[in-house]
Amino acid sequence: MVRTRNKVLSLLSVVLALSITSCNDNVVFQDSVEMKKTVWHYNEPAEFEFSMKDSINHYDMLVNIRNGTDYAYNNMWLFVTYEYPNDSVFTDTVECPLAYSNGEWIGSGIGDVVDNLVMFKQDVRFPKAGDYKVSIRHGMRNDNLKAVHSIGLRVQHAL
Repeated sequence: MVRTRNKVLSLLSVVLALSITSCNDNVVFQDSVEMKKTVWHYNEPAEFEFSMKDSINHYDMLVNIRNGTDYAYNNMWLFVTYEYPNDSVFTDTVECPLAYSNGEWIGSGIGDVVDNLVMFKQDVRFPKAGDYKVSIRHGMRNDNLKAVHSIGLRVQHAL
């Protein structure tokens, strides 16, 4: 009985490890910027730079917002600026829902920290191989947005 249980636990451990690593195989780039004292200042964008060699396949871009449960709003507006290798620059405005209308958080977390992974660009191609820059600035009414722990960027193969 104990031997069978150990085999089952070993098998479950292997399956869990494989599922975790297989999910990460899809990710091409992932990084985050921590906010000092959990305050995101409007004039301090989260900046990311990554190299893209593939101009054929499609990708999804997601923002990872880690906020405290004392965050004052149920959403977050972002200004996302993209800089391409050919020096062209453009900016998108993105709304990220963080809580339902009843106040329940959409994301998951432990304790008083909530993680939200929000897709803001789906099924896009990077037109040219090279270095890309993405700058994310919040577009909320308060210049100093409280209870924001970090902002992250993920680029993954389109699902």
